[in-house]
Amino acid sequence: MIEAYKQQRLADTSRGGRPPKPATINREVAFLRSLLVLAARDRLIDRIPYVELFDENNERDRIATLEEFQAILKQSDEHLKEILLCLWDTGMRKREALKLEWDRIDFKNDVIKLGALAKDGQVDTKAKQARAIPMSPRLKALLLAIWQRERGAKVSSLSGRTNRVFLFRGKPIDRFDRAFKTACRKARVEGLWIHDIRATFATRKIADGFDRDWVKMITGHK
Repeated sequence: MIEAYKQQRLADTSRGGRPPKPATINREVAFLRSLLVLAARDRLIDRIPYVELFDENNERDRIATLEEFQAILKQSDEHLKEILLCLWDTGMRKREALKLEWDRIDFKNDVIKLGALAKDGQVDTKAKQARAIPMSPRLKALLLAIWQRERGAKVSSLSGRTNRVFLFRGKPIDRFDRAFKTACRKARVEGLWIHDIRATFATRKIADGFDRDWVKMITGHK
């Protein structure tokens, strides 16, 4: 029955009009396997059937060239351009940039400090580890400009309701996937994901001669 389910899922169509990837089906089947383990523990079934997962190939080697990135910036609205420049110059994860708050930015020492406990008790990095990310002169100038703009507009970030850095019409930005896809399409850049910008940062720094351990420390890669 499990094998029949896997084959049926391979013939399905996702919301994007494509069949689900083996990794997606594996997550579903792995969940079922966990349920079977619990069922056996509670003696609801006599044995745990063997569950075989599909082989996964999740490696990506797509990086953005400088020309591609500049073309995307030209097709991006100002709020999207600001986030993309932050990702390009820091190698941060998308969610880390979106949740970036002003108290994480140290203009005196030109670093962005991640990993401190946020006000809601959640650590703001995926690996739950502190990181200090150097700010490029361009990024520092950009962040200072955003700060000055927000102070002039007296948006909600300065009134205590939110401390987020990246806003759109005074409200925190939670998603920009659709805007990024639109900019890529207009720029005629194909096959690029938002997360590829992070990989591009690491690749560029290593190509420029930076030590791999230093790059891992900055990006938080294992």
